[in-house]
Amino acid sequence: MRKISSIACVVFVFLAFFLSRSAFCFDSSFSDFGDYGTTKEDRLRYNPFENEWSYEPEDARLKYNPFENEWSYEPEDARLKYNPFENRWEWAH
Repeated sequence: MRKISSIACVVFVFLAFFLSRSAFCFDSSFSDFGDYGTTKEDRLRYNPFENEWSYEPEDARLKYNPFENEWSYEPEDARLKYNPFENRWEWAH
């Protein structure tokens, strides 16, 4: 009986540690998942045109860049500007 209670105690401490560190959530503060540059205001959003999921800021909207033929989440006030050094159109925030 004593062995079972000590195992239960170890399991409890193990679970308490990982749940407190948000190991079962994709939290950027947990070092094993790396830093994805997300903040608490970021949301996981789906881009159906690129068929991908990504963390985007709360105020981001899905916008189309006709010069690059791509869809991306950008801030609401973002405008297309030409970058002559890279010879491409980019979103300026």
